Amino acid sequence: MHPLKHFITITKHRRKVIACCFKAGIPLQGLLHDLSKYSPTEFFAGAKYFQGNRSPNEAEREAKGYSEAWMHHKGRNRHHFEYWTDYNPATKQLEAVEMPVKYVKEMFCDRVAASKTYKGKEYKDGDPYSYFLKGKDKRKIHPDTSALLENLLYMLKTKGEDETFRYIRTLDEKPDRKEQNGVGRQTKFTALFVAVIMASAGIGIYSAVNGIVGSKAKSGALTPDTPDIVHTADMPKLPETIDEPEEEPPEPSEPETPDYVIHEYAKIPEKYEIKVKHVTQRDKLITGCELISTKTVLEYWGKKDATVDNMIKHMEQDKLRVSSDGVLYGMSPAKAFIGDPHQLSGFGCYPPVIKDMVEDFGYSDIITTETTGMTLRELCEEYVIQDIPPLIWATDCMVEPYDGNSWKLVGERGVITDETFVWPLNEHCLVLVGYDKDCYYLCDPLDYREVVKYDKKLVEKRYNQLGQMSLVIRIDRSDKKK
Repeated sequence: MHPLKHFITITKHRRKVIACCFKAGIPLQGLLHDLSKYSPTEFFAGAKYFQGNRSPNEAEREAKGYSEAWMHHKGRNRHHFEYWTDYNPATKQLEAVEMPVKYVKEMFCDRVAASKTYKGKEYKDGDPYSYFLKGKDKRKIHPDTSALLENLLYMLKTKGEDETFRYIRTLDEKPDRKEQNGVGRQTKFTALFVAVIMASAGIGIYSAVNGIVGSKAKSGALTPDTPDIVHTADMPKLPETIDEPEEEPPEPSEPETPDYVIHEYAKIPEKYEIKVKHVTQRDKLITGCELISTKTVLEYWGKKDATVDNMIKHMEQDKLRVSSDGVLYGMSPAKAFIGDPHQLSGFGCYPPVIKDMVEDFGYSDIITTETTGMTLRELCEEYVIQDIPPLIWATDCMVEPYDGNSWKLVGERGVITDETFVWPLNEHCLVLVGYDKDCYYLCDPLDYREVVKYDKKLVEKRYNQLGQMSLVIRIDRSDKKK
């Protein structure tokens, strides 16, 4: 029995979770996190099977064939996906239920804190993601929940804590998953129980909070060997989000929401979605979102020969160089893909480069149109409702873009000009596949989900900040075989 060591371990873990939850914008969940571990059922089992470098639940399973402490724990803590299973009357089987976003946030914090607790000084931001991948195919977890968690862990690995928690704070609950917070009698009992234990051990709330405030925040760097130049992009900023015209409130006698809504330019469905097969850039092109989004659209039009290797062969590329007097210079991303899309040091490109690449393929039935300057609403009205998915340039996970690297542009005959190009971090290319009253639907090559939904005003803001860049790749309907 190691009651003191176990108490110190779970309390240390809880303090790390609380710190993460405060960063994630869910402080109350952090304060209530894992209180059942101090209940007799879980605490005494944890003390008996204490390991120090792994969960005591694993040792209890090895000894008894099951873990009574874990079964008690998972039934009282909603941040575990195992809690979210229920009997499906249609299939007559136990099936995974999608977790509310707020508990996915807490689950993310729990996994990060656990890795930090067990790894100690050897912890790296990629550790929680690596652990997730080990059992990915064996977990009985809802696919949307798994995809969201994986996306957050991958973002932590590649962008660090600061950027990931900044994004997590922007995540909202799905409208149909809103629920009230509640604290059951078991949680109240364990809260009282842990308060008594902590008081007797001389560990007050002040010391816990003081430890959180005093802890150093991680820098969020990619990895120690990451080049100074990272995947970023920018264009001159246009005005902020274009506001939608306010609709007149309906008269009481009017019917409820009609099938169509009238906009300034056209009469379009209130909700529309193009069914597009999602393609991920992970494990393919780390910074090649423009290529993978293009591949997504070309495959939608039946072009199966649009492989990554073929696209790279047909695409203009350039790399940044340093002159003899120390000046960093290169081409504009409107003329070439800057860097290597296989490497984290790659940058990206803009619509003209993708347009030229697709046209160089020689498809006789494919038409490319640069639509830069069109609003997202106009793209939906003119293309999306016609089952034509445009490419748009915004940001990773719709986070704020900010200035990154800069270089002097090369003019004719390779002469370095006085014009400086700057692009901010987080440039990203996605496929616009639909919309509803509140959200735009996007195929995101960095995400494992088929479709990601973001608040309309947020997407419009990021799209505008990146210069309203867009490109339409479509089939020539006069030649398209029905």
